[in-house]
Amino acid sequence: MTEKRQTRGKLRRLRWLPIALVLVLTPVMIWQHSRYQDFRKGNAQDRQSTFYGANTFHVLWLLELAPGQPLEPSLRRFIAAIEAASGAPIYAGRAAGSTIESNQLGTSAWDAVLLAQFPSREAYDAASLEAVRAPFLHSYAQGISRSVAANLVLPQILLGARLFDIVTMKPSIFPLVPDPGVSVDDARSSRIGTLLEALRADGADGVVFVNLVKNETPEQQAGSSGPHPRKMLRAMAEGGYGPLHTGAAVRIEGDVEFDRVMINYYPSVDFFLSLMTSTFIQETIDSYRPSEMEALPTVPILDEL
Repeated sequence: MTEKRQTRGKLRRLRWLPIALVLVLTPVMIWQHSRYQDFRKGNAQDRQSTFYGANTFHVLWLLELAPGQPLEPSLRRFIAAIEAASGAPIYAGRAAGSTIESNQLGTSAWDAVLLAQFPSREAYDAASLEAVRAPFLHSYAQGISRSVAANLVLPQILLGARLFDIVTMKPSIFPLVPDPGVSVDDARSSRIGTLLEALRADGADGVVFVNLVKNETPEQQAGSSGPHPRKMLRAMAEGGYGPLHTGAAVRIEGDVEFDRVMINYYPSVDFFLSLMTSTFIQETIDSYRPSEMEALPTVPILDEL
């Protein structure tokens, strides 16, 4: 009888375990979501709402100014046209060119990006935006199918990655260890460093990278040595920076084909340069070979518009 009572006691305690886990994890998850939204809205000036309709359609524009064309007034007119078409601006960033240029888009000295959402693809198609695009020397529009569920759980994925590292006692990625074969000075004088320094000259702190990615070919996949996204996710989870938007690319003009759009936030130019010259990133990028990519560093300016 005593043994049966002990067994029943253990079972009763085990029944309380899921409740205890919920009570512990729920406040942590709420804190994580609030923290993520704070850096997103405060640091990255990103206005993406937590909840939006399942048919919501996102559009990203890359914009190159014509000679003498002012940036801020042009973007304000663009945003006014978006809002008149039932759309909403999500992110606007000043750019100084691409660090990696896609062969599909050719060579363009992009000066800005603008991200907006519309109630549906049909609402975007019905919008009359050609007039506000016309003054720009070059422009390119990229549709994005952005999952509602992914937007909601993205902060918790980062939290889960961090908790997993803690529980499994994985060594910390930070502070970053400089790679002896890559100097920060060389990085500053490289194409990416020059563009970042040009952005910092405008008073930039945080940096938002806009990436249009075409997936690896089977041959490239065979040459990859490891799972790049998971490694980067670990760093983002620990470092408190990371993804703002990720979604499937949707072609809406021309014959350009990308597979994914990824928009990531980094806390500063110096942080990004340290990351790019660290042993961590040098080991990580060797495992990542997209077929091609357009990578565009920007600084947030939506609050100024």
